[in-house]
Amino acid sequence: MVEPWTDQPKILIAYPSLGSAHGVSEWFQDALHLIRANMPSAVTTTVYGMPWAEARNQCAMMCLEKGFDYLFFLDKDVIAPADVIPRLLKHQVNIVGGIYRQKFQPYSWCAFMATKDVSGKDAKIPIAPTGDLVDVGYIGAGCLLIHRHVFEMLQFPWFKWELDVANPSGKSEDFYFCEQARKTGLKIWADTSLRCGHVVTSVLTENGFENTQ
Repeated sequence: MVEPWTDQPKILIAYPSLGSAHGVSEWFQDALHLIRANMPSAVTTTVYGMPWAEARNQCAMMCLEKGFDYLFFLDKDVIAPADVIPRLLKHQVNIVGGIYRQKFQPYSWCAFMATKDVSGKDAKIPIAPTGDLVDVGYIGAGCLLIHRHVFEMLQFPWFKWELDVANPSGKSEDFYFCEQARKTGLKIWADTSLRCGHVVTSVLTENGFENTQ
């Protein structure tokens, strides 16, 4: 199979939102402005007012229907560097993302190795960033570049929030996506040199909480 990389890919930047289209922080607006300045040919869209899984599925449909080569998810609470898209594109892989810390203790990086616990059940081990490109089992979709080839390979729905007996809140839609991709033989990569901020009432960075509003 020939990998469909192109020198000038068409990129859709999507930031899904549970709330309104305008409920974003100044941090995000500033970061998005710089990202778009680095990729002036990219198109930006938002889908709002619906659950995460449905919003991400809508963005993926738009990527396919409008002929984009890549869908870049940038959640409105993730602060990525201005050169995030070129840095992810250079890896020439189907699924790759930057990393950011989770908002709850122990504030693990949102990328995990897939393994089994002593009883044989699925388990996740948080990664320790080394600065390398790492083959992972799961990655958060808050800063994630996906080639359209992936959506063409996988069955709809690509994103789905599932009940999970091991987690009372369920299995998140991005981890569901990762599982379906891996079952199809696709690899998921984390660029551990690309470390983003995560907005709460402050920006949670690799060095702790900074820039409190």
